[in-house]
Amino acid sequence: MNWKYIFNPFEKFDEKTLLIVGISIYIIVNLIAYFSGSKLDGIMHFDSLDEKNVVKEMLLSFGVIAVSTVLIFILGKIFNRRTRLIDIVNMILISLFPTILILLIGEIPVYKTAVHQVAKLATENSPVIGSDLIIVLLFTFLLLPFLIYNIVLLYNGFKTATNTKKWQHIAIFFAFIFILNTITQILI
Repeated sequence: MNWKYIFNPFEKFDEKTLLIVGISIYIIVNLIAYFSGSKLDGIMHFDSLDEKNVVKEMLLSFGVIAVSTVLIFILGKIFNRRTRLIDIVNMILISLFPTILILLIGEIPVYKTAVHQVAKLATENSPVIGSDLIIVLLFTFLLLPFLIYNIVLLYNGFKTATNTKKWQHIAIFFAFIFILNTITQILI
Protein backbone atom coordinates (compact mmCIF):
# COMPACT_ATOMS: atom_id res chain seq x y z
CA MET A 1 0.00 0.00 0.00
CA ASN A 2 1.28 3.43 -0.90
CA TRP A 3 0.95 5.60 2.24
CA LYS A 4 0.99 8.83 0.19
CA TYR A 5 -2.59 8.09 -0.86
CA ILE A 6 -3.58 8.24 2.80
CA PHE A 7 -1.29 10.89 4.29
CA ASN A 8 -0.64 13.15 1.31
CA PRO A 9 -3.31 12.71 -1.35
CA PHE A 10 -2.47 16.24 -2.57
CA GLU A 11 0.61 14.91 -4.37
CA LYS A 12 -1.15 11.87 -5.85
CA PHE A 13 -4.42 13.27 -7.24
CA ASP A 14 -5.24 16.20 -9.49
CA GLU A 15 -7.02 19.25 -8.12
CA LYS A 16 -10.37 18.49 -9.79
CA THR A 17 -10.59 15.04 -8.23
CA LEU A 18 -9.57 16.43 -4.85
CA LEU A 19 -12.18 19.20 -5.14
CA ILE A 20 -15.00 16.76 -5.94
CA VAL A 21 -13.98 14.45 -3.09
CA GLY A 22 -13.48 17.44 -0.77
CA ILE A 23 -16.94 18.88 -1.48
CA SER A 24 -18.43 15.42 -0.90
CA ILE A 25 -16.57 15.18 2.42
CA TYR A 26 -17.81 18.65 3.42
CA ILE A 27 -21.42 17.69 2.66
CA ILE A 28 -21.12 14.39 4.55
CA VAL A 29 -19.52 16.13 7.55
CA ASN A 30 -22.33 18.67 7.70
CA LEU A 31 -25.04 16.01 7.36
CA ILE A 32 -23.54 13.88 10.13
CA ALA A 33 -23.01 17.00 12.26
CA TYR A 34 -26.62 18.10 11.72
CA PHE A 35 -28.07 14.71 12.65
CA SER A 36 -25.79 14.45 15.67
CA GLY A 37 -26.74 17.95 16.86
CA SER A 38 -23.36 19.51 16.09
CA LYS A 39 -21.99 22.30 13.95
CA LEU A 40 -18.55 23.03 12.55
CA ASP A 41 -17.22 26.13 14.35
CA GLY A 42 -13.55 25.75 13.46
CA ILE A 43 -11.58 23.74 10.95
CA MET A 44 -10.77 21.31 13.76
CA HIS A 45 -13.70 21.76 16.17
CA PHE A 46 -17.42 21.11 16.56
CA ASP A 47 -19.94 22.60 18.97
CA SER A 48 -23.61 22.06 19.81
CA LEU A 49 -26.08 22.98 17.11
CA ASP A 50 -28.76 25.58 17.87
CA GLU A 51 -31.78 23.68 16.55
CA LYS A 52 -33.87 26.86 16.35
CA ASN A 53 -31.58 28.43 13.74
CA VAL A 54 -30.29 25.47 11.73
CA VAL A 55 -29.97 27.41 8.46
CA LYS A 56 -28.05 30.18 10.21
CA GLU A 57 -25.78 27.61 11.89
CA MET A 58 -25.04 25.85 8.57
CA LEU A 59 -24.26 29.19 6.91
CA LEU A 60 -21.90 30.03 9.78
CA SER A 61 -20.27 26.63 9.28
CA PHE A 62 -19.72 27.46 5.62
CA GLY A 63 -18.43 30.87 6.68
CA VAL A 64 -15.83 29.23 8.92
CA ILE A 65 -14.54 27.24 5.96
CA ALA A 66 -14.62 30.28 3.63
CA VAL A 67 -12.85 32.64 6.05
CA SER A 68 -10.28 29.98 6.97
CA THR A 69 -9.63 29.35 3.29
CA VAL A 70 -9.09 33.02 2.51
CA LEU A 71 -6.81 33.61 5.50
CA ILE A 72 -4.74 30.48 4.87
CA PHE A 73 -4.54 31.43 1.18
CA ILE A 74 -3.15 34.84 2.15
CA LEU A 75 -0.58 33.14 4.38
CA GLY A 76 0.30 30.80 1.52
CA LYS A 77 0.74 33.75 -0.85
CA ILE A 78 3.09 35.38 1.67
CA PHE A 79 5.21 32.23 1.71
CA ASN A 80 5.03 31.55 -2.03
CA ARG A 81 3.39 33.86 -4.53
CA ARG A 82 2.54 30.88 -6.78
CA THR A 83 0.16 29.40 -4.21
CA ARG A 84 -3.19 28.60 -5.84
CA LEU A 85 -6.59 29.02 -4.18
CA ILE A 86 -7.78 25.62 -5.43
CA ASP A 87 -4.96 23.91 -3.55
CA ILE A 88 -5.88 25.66 -0.29
CA VAL A 89 -9.59 24.85 -0.76
CA ASN A 90 -8.69 21.21 -1.37
CA MET A 91 -6.41 21.17 1.68
CA ILE A 92 -9.19 22.36 3.98
CA LEU A 93 -11.95 20.19 2.51
CA ILE A 94 -9.89 16.98 2.38
CA SER A 95 -8.60 17.56 5.92
CA LEU A 96 -12.22 17.30 7.13
CA PHE A 97 -12.26 13.57 6.33
CA PRO A 98 -11.15 12.43 9.81
CA THR A 99 -13.95 14.50 11.35
CA ILE A 100 -16.45 12.12 9.75
CA LEU A 101 -14.99 9.34 11.85
CA ILE A 102 -14.79 11.56 14.94
CA LEU A 103 -18.45 12.51 14.62
CA LEU A 104 -19.52 8.91 14.07
CA ILE A 105 -17.55 7.67 17.09
CA GLY A 106 -19.07 10.52 19.11
CA GLU A 107 -22.51 9.06 18.41
CA ILE A 108 -21.78 5.70 20.02
CA PRO A 109 -24.40 5.49 22.79
CA VAL A 110 -22.03 4.35 25.56
CA TYR A 111 -19.67 7.25 24.87
CA LYS A 112 -22.46 9.80 24.48
CA THR A 113 -24.05 8.80 27.79
CA ALA A 114 -20.70 8.88 29.58
CA VAL A 115 -19.92 12.37 28.24
CA HIS A 116 -23.30 13.67 29.43
CA GLN A 117 -22.79 12.13 32.87
CA VAL A 118 -19.28 13.54 33.25
CA ALA A 119 -20.47 16.99 32.10
CA LYS A 120 -23.40 16.84 34.52
CA LEU A 121 -21.14 15.90 37.43
CA ALA A 122 -18.65 18.62 36.47
CA THR A 123 -21.34 21.33 36.51
CA GLU A 124 -22.54 20.13 39.91
CA ASN A 125 -18.96 20.28 41.26
CA SER A 126 -19.26 16.59 42.15
CA PRO A 127 -16.21 14.35 41.96
CA VAL A 128 -15.99 12.90 38.45
CA ILE A 129 -14.62 9.46 39.23
CA GLY A 130 -15.96 6.21 37.95
CA SER A 131 -16.74 4.20 34.90
CA ASP A 132 -18.11 7.18 32.95
CA LEU A 133 -14.81 9.03 33.24
CA ILE A 134 -12.89 5.92 32.19
CA ILE A 135 -15.14 5.51 29.14
CA VAL A 136 -14.64 9.17 28.18
CA LEU A 137 -10.87 8.83 28.55
CA LEU A 138 -10.75 5.62 26.50
CA PHE A 139 -12.78 7.15 23.70
CA THR A 140 -10.64 10.29 23.83
CA PHE A 141 -7.56 8.17 23.22
CA LEU A 142 -9.45 6.45 20.39
CA LEU A 143 -10.29 9.83 18.83
CA LEU A 144 -6.77 11.25 19.17
CA PRO A 145 -5.32 9.52 16.07
CA PHE A 146 -8.11 10.99 13.94
CA LEU A 147 -7.35 14.49 15.21
CA ILE A 148 -3.67 13.92 14.45
CA TYR A 149 -4.63 12.68 10.98
CA ASN A 150 -6.62 15.89 10.48
CA ILE A 151 -3.53 17.94 11.37
CA VAL A 152 -1.30 15.80 9.11
CA LEU A 153 -3.65 16.39 6.18
CA LEU A 154 -3.68 20.14 6.86
CA TYR A 155 0.12 20.22 7.06
CA ASN A 156 0.74 18.08 3.97
CA GLY A 157 -1.85 20.02 1.99
CA PHE A 158 -0.32 23.36 2.91
CA LYS A 159 3.21 22.12 2.29
CA THR A 160 2.20 20.84 -1.15
CA ALA A 161 0.22 23.99 -2.01
CA THR A 162 2.97 26.42 -1.01
CA ASN A 163 6.03 24.24 -1.66
CA THR A 164 7.33 25.42 1.69
CA LYS A 165 10.36 23.76 3.20
CA LYS A 166 11.55 26.22 5.84
CA TRP A 167 10.90 25.16 9.42
CA GLN A 168 9.94 28.76 10.26
CA HIS A 169 7.11 28.68 7.73
CA ILE A 170 5.89 25.38 9.12
CA ALA A 171 5.95 26.74 12.69
CA ILE A 172 4.08 29.88 11.59
CA PHE A 173 1.52 27.73 9.76
CA PHE A 174 0.79 25.58 12.83
CA ALA A 175 0.54 28.61 15.10
CA PHE A 176 -1.73 30.29 12.53
CA ILE A 177 -4.01 27.23 12.26
CA PHE A 178 -4.48 26.92 16.01
CA ILE A 179 -5.04 30.67 16.46
CA LEU A 180 -7.50 30.70 13.55
CA ASN A 181 -9.35 27.69 14.96
CA THR A 182 -9.57 29.31 18.40
CA ILE A 183 -10.79 32.65 17.02
CA THR A 184 -13.51 31.04 14.89
CA GLN A 185 -14.70 29.04 17.91
CA ILE A 186 -14.97 32.21 19.98
CA LEU A 187 -16.72 34.23 17.28
CA ILE A 188 -19.17 31.56 16.17
